[in-house]
Amino acid sequence: DFSRALGIPQNIEKAAEALVNGQPVPVDVLKANDHYCLNFWGIGLITEASSHINQTEKALLGRISYFTSALRTISNLEPFSFRLSIDGEEFTDEAVMVVVLNGPFIGTNKIPLPQLSINDGKADILVCRNTNLAALKELFAMDDPEWDSFEGELSYYQGQTVQVETALPMEADTDGEICTKTPASIEVLNGHLRMLAPLEKEKS
Repeated sequence: DFSRALGIPQNIEKAAEALVNGQPVPVDVLKANDHYCLNFWGIGLITEASSHINQTEKALLGRISYFTSALRTISNLEPFSFRLSIDGEEFTDEAVMVVVLNGPFIGTNKIPLPQLSINDGKADILVCRNTNLAALKELFAMDDPEWDSFEGELSYYQGQTVQVETALPMEADTDGEICTKTPASIEVLNGHLRMLAPLEKEKS
């Protein structure tokens, strides 16, 4: 997912060719409590779906396995109460998923937010309130156009610091690894790393 964010071709030979003449670019990092992640931090559906992916199915279906795992998870998923504090502004609500994004891809699916950037010093926060199929289709952006409004099932915020609290501790998925829990204090470390990326003309 993060190589896609950097514009690196997914063919290994083409990636090597593109990076030979590549250039270093600044990359933000999310610090979540005492852990670090490049791509995302999330609780709820994204954690449950990651936990229930069938490895054989993943090998055969690739990115679709994340979608089918989410579908299997829906029937047992209950909304949870949460409190968000984003740059000091507080929100309380119920949701089935909260995701703090740095990169624009999850499970090889591009999140269609034109302002989402890996080096703008801001995290992009998505809140999904429901697990109906319409919300999932919108969430995973299966050939949907770019979102231009957030009404109903989805809410969107940006910020440099994010505090997430839940009534009970919840496991969090960080870049596909479940290694942290709520409550979480997330900070964007602007330009914390420099990574090699292809020149614009070499991206494909």
